[in-house]
Amino acid sequence: MHESGLIAGLLRQIEEEMRAAGAREVVSVQLWAGALSQFTDAHLREHFLHQAQGTPAEAAHLAIECSEDLTHPDAAHLVLKSIEVR
Repeated sequence: MHESGLIAGLLRQIEEEMRAAGAREVVSVQLWAGALSQFTDAHLREHFLHQAQGTPAEAAHLAIECSEDLTHPDAAHLVLKSIEVR
């Protein structure tokens, strides 16, 4: 499934940033979904929460911004904007 691969990649990126910061847990995650990424807020949230179970990001607050700009250079992408760790 396309969505699963994208979320798995995001979770790997989150865990790498967490380890680089010497953190034990992820407090919040901010994602940006391009207009052509095929994600809605609810769809992205559902996949993220499901796949984050058992990871350091499972209890993180999830903030999602869904763009409507079809001309944005990242319109087809899902972008990890920021994470807060502790």
